[in-house]
Amino acid sequence: MACPPKKIFNRATLYMKKVQKNSQKSLPKKRIWGKTGKTRMKILNGAAVAFSARGYYGTSLVELSKRTGAEQASIYYHFKDKENLFKKCLIYTHLTVIRALRRDLDRKNDLRSEILSIFNALANYSDVYPERIALIFQLVYSAPKAISIFYTRKFGGDFRAMIADAFERNPPARNPAIKSSLAVDMLYSFILSLSAPAVRNDRRLMVPKAVDFILKD
Repeated sequence: MACPPKKIFNRATLYMKKVQKNSQKSLPKKRIWGKTGKTRMKILNGAAVAFSARGYYGTSLVELSKRTGAEQASIYYHFKDKENLFKKCLIYTHLTVIRALRRDLDRKNDLRSEILSIFNALANYSDVYPERIALIFQLVYSAPKAISIFYTRKFGGDFRAMIADAFERNPPARNPAIKSSLAVDMLYSFILSLSAPAVRNDRRLMVPKAVDFILKD
């Protein structure tokens, strides 16, 4: 006895769904790039060079693609847009710099030596990775306001904390708060000077005398 047309249609539909399901199992799985993989790091490192050279607004997606060696579609996939890429690049750069400084910090019983070691570690790091220090400089002058506010609130205190810790370990006899504040201001100014080749060497030579002036009683 023949099946009614409706039952034939239902059986055919179920059969096609089963075939489609089995065929999907046999297909190779789509490759998914891990967001912490080599491609992401390659984009971050290349973007740091691009942003530090031209600033946020002066760096196009074409330039980012050229510097990173990644297609624009890949950049969008990993970082959504240019603003998010700049933000993530800045965070990555900042944390890398801070880790390097803390690693090379000379924690001695002498306040002057410890303060100088912070400046020296920063200068030495800048010699190896000038584009990373320059990216922090670009934050001041070319970043979108929202990113500047975010960075200042979340990470702005890291450099200040290094100076404050040094003063806490070896407080000077007179005016420790004022001297610590002056040292922090000097450190921020020094970071900016490292991004300017015309003045960076002169500023490095001035650091010991400036520190002595701040710490003197």
